[in-house]
Amino acid sequence: MSTQRLVAAVAAAVLMSGSTLAFADSTPTRKPVRMMSCRDFLLVEDAVKPELVFWAATYGNGNGTRQEGAQIDVDDTDRMVPQLVEQCKQVPQEPFWRVVKTETSRLDKGL
Repeated sequence: MSTQRLVAAVAAAVLMSGSTLAFADSTPTRKPVRMMSCRDFLLVEDAVKPELVFWAATYGNGNGTRQEGAQIDVDDTDRMVPQLVEQCKQVPQEPFWRVVKTETSRLDKGL
């Protein structure tokens, strides 16, 4: 009888510690935008995505310095977000700023 109680106590302890670890992992850690992958971008709240796109389009050279002549307006970033979400779903490991840079170059060319 005591063996069953010991096994039950160990199983309960393992289950409780496992669920605590899973809960702790469910909150994503924040990364600087220049270090974000597309997967990280997809995890961000939708309301924040246009601001991240703006930052990546104007500072998105990967080192956090503003690009000379980089200009983009709010309407452009709002239109880019759904396209970037779809692209990031296809290449989640890709650096987010690189995907934004590709999309802004298309925007500049009028594609």
